[in-house]
Amino acid sequence: MNDTTEAVLSFSKKSMRSRFWKLTTLKDQILAESAPLKKEREELQTRMAPIEQRVREINAEIKEIERPRLPAVEQERAVIVRALSGNVGIGLSSSDEE
Repeated sequence: MNDTTEAVLSFSKKSMRSRFWKLTTLKDQILAESAPLKKEREELQTRMAPIEQRVREINAEIKEIERPRLPAVEQERAVIVRALSGNVGIGLSSSDEE
């Protein structure tokens, strides 16, 4: 068995204490190995915070522009599509006028 899966084969207090401290050492090694990546992640998150704030601001501005007007436009377009049985053509041209 390896260090990460070694079972406590003896349930004596002495063997369980020994296993506990082996596992504690292993845990510390694993955390030490991942520490530089965690530090880099924190630094990136700190640098991203202003960008994420700006994205939230832009999203709010987009909603202010679209929300009051776009639903009515989409609703009217849907009515026209249904009236034309889905045949709305490719685009406007002077020959389409009836």
